[in-house]
Amino acid sequence: MSWFTPVKHPDEQYFIFGKGGGEKLARELSTRLLGQIPLVMEIGEGSDKGLNIYNQNNTSIIDSFEKIVGRIIEIIEMRI
Repeated sequence: MSWFTPVKHPDEQYFIFGKGGGEKLARELSTRLLGQIPLVMEIGEGSDKGLNIYNQNNTSIIDSFEKIVGRIIEIIEMRI
């Protein structure tokens, strides 16, 4: 998880696990960072109930996962 954003304050980001670790690790391993996923309490609660991200109407999470999928597809297409 990359950061926490409270639902009532969607423009705020709190980096509770630190900031930049994913980018640093990608550089150290000479690989691409596929994406960053925000930590959203409601998504975790929904997951506990068996709901996937598309059942929860949170566009920031959906966008994050779809960007990662897009990058994975790009990588696969470059290797074909």
